[in-house]
Amino acid sequence: MAAQKKILDQEPESTITLVLEPQTIPEEDEKTAQERELLRLREEIAERRKELLGLQDAELKSLKAKEEEAATESKDPWKKQRENDERLCRVRFEFREQPGGTLEFSFKKYPGESLKVYRGKTGLKDGQTYSLPLGVVKHLMTSGRCPEYKHERSIDESQTDVVIGSWRTRYSVSPLDFIADEELQSIQDPQIVTASFQR
Repeated sequence: MAAQKKILDQEPESTITLVLEPQTIPEEDEKTAQERELLRLREEIAERRKELLGLQDAELKSLKAKEEEAATESKDPWKKQRENDERLCRVRFEFREQPGGTLEFSFKKYPGESLKVYRGKTGLKDGQTYSLPLGVVKHLMTSGRCPEYKHERSIDESQTDVVIGSWRTRYSVSPLDFIADEELQSIQDPQIVTASFQR
């Protein structure tokens, strides 16, 4: 027991006491909150840009398609009219200048097109029915007449006017198809030209 007493009589050794205090995380200050809100807004803007760019890509694709179509159209601006003029139309040909004769002619309307020659067996004979391209029919309808001029004196008789007295029909083409007839109604008569001369 004496040993136990000696231990108790000695000074107790110093002991380290650890006191664990709960650590507190400081609350976010206003600056950090603003930064987070700014970051969130930037992400939202980026997402909307992606959506808009997706829409713009679709619009760009449609615009590119339209531009390509326009480019092919600009390469051949007469494409639609050329296709229309190539349609066949049934007509009856009358050669009034030479009854029973044959009209021979050449025809070319568009650049890059080959010259079509109507001669010999392909010439147009009086009184026959033909299937011709609509462009050729329009040409024959407008070129089959020539003017006959006459001289007229003006009222005060100081001038002589040259006027078209009448139109002489060399040949005529009568469309037999109703569709072609509608197309050919748009062909206008040549304008009347008057010239005046002083004596």
